[in-house]
Amino acid sequence: MQELLADLLPYLFGFYLLDAAANVRRHHLLLVAELGRYQLRQAGLTLAGLLPGSEVLSLQAAPLLFSEQALWRQDPKSPYSPVLPAPAELARLGFAELGTLTVEGKKLLRDDQLFLQLPSKHYCDEVGSLLLKLRDAGEGKRLASYAEATAAAGDLEAVRRRRRATLTYGPYLRPLAWAYALCLFGLLPVTVFAAESTPLILERVLMVVGGLLVAILAVSGLLLHHSGLKPGAVASQLAVLLFLPFAAAHPLLHLTRELYARFHWSAVAAAVLDKADFAALARQELHRIDLSRPRGSAEGLDAFWDSERRRWEKLVGQAGLSLEEVLSPPAASSPGAERFCPLCSAQFRAAADSCQECGAGLLPLASPPSAAPRQRASA
Repeated sequence: MQELLADLLPYLFGFYLLDAAANVRRHHLLLVAELGRYQLRQAGLTLAGLLPGSEVLSLQAAPLLFSEQALWRQDPKSPYSPVLPAPAELARLGFAELGTLTVEGKKLLRDDQLFLQLPSKHYCDEVGSLLLKLRDAGEGKRLASYAEATAAAGDLEAVRRRRRATLTYGPYLRPLAWAYALCLFGLLPVTVFAAESTPLILERVLMVVGGLLVAILAVSGLLLHHSGLKPGAVASQLAVLLFLPFAAAHPLLHLTRELYARFHWSAVAAAVLDKADFAALARQELHRIDLSRPRGSAEGLDAFWDSERRRWEKLVGQAGLSLEEVLSPPAASSPGAERFCPLCSAQFRAAADSCQECGAGLLPLASPPSAAPRQRASA
């Protein structure tokens, strides 16, 4: 047994590290909480969930634009990702040409050709169902159908209700995950490789590891059940933790990753980000909508952008913020900064006119508060 474990343990630790690595594709977002506070991570290779108590939410923000006659999407094979989703830079497809949609893993296929690449099969099912619903709604009713579907997906209270299960069981699951990881990657290797180790000591350590795994499975099952998942979905999630021992060392990485797949990413961000971070994100998205709207007017996309803006305005209010507060320019983060990019929030000196990354025109930063005049002490 000791020889077998000595061979397996390095692989388990290697798989644990690989499990935490994430290649975030374009228009995929990760919300990662390593030590309690969520941070938004966008395109690129990153480590998400390296610590045992980490929580990871995987979201999709694929640029899909809709009018009554057509939809526009990002070509999944294109290396270019537009900063502003405008019809001229996306592929147009009439609803009458939509054809047959099928799901193959993380790919949504149209007539057996790649149509969209999304974070998971669940997202492919959700987006495919939405597209078919809009097609079948018929011209003149599609935008109303879209507004109805997105209202349900953007229900912040529904996101918060689902989140309560994580807030309830997370405090129990995180210390169990830390204890399990320390035993699996600390106590067990010391026992296996120690010269004075005996089969009896090894047996007791394995019993501790097994007991912690059972406890993690039990608490994870309660979390998923009270999140409203169906029994089949709960069983499939628990099977990952049971049959991949390294996965149970950071269980929330797997349990919460797709827990909010049926919700719009903006509502999930409003539910988990703190006020300041969500306000910064909402400011960027509201500016993005305002800059994108005139670029799609000729294609009849005004109603679509109006609907998107109303979604964000509603979320801002539900988050306890005001539009004036969100749209107010940020303060300078470094001496000499006078302007900022409305799309990425990068700050620049006065000589710059546009953002080097986004190409957007810069806006002035908030003026520093004027110092109160000193009063002379009376003689």
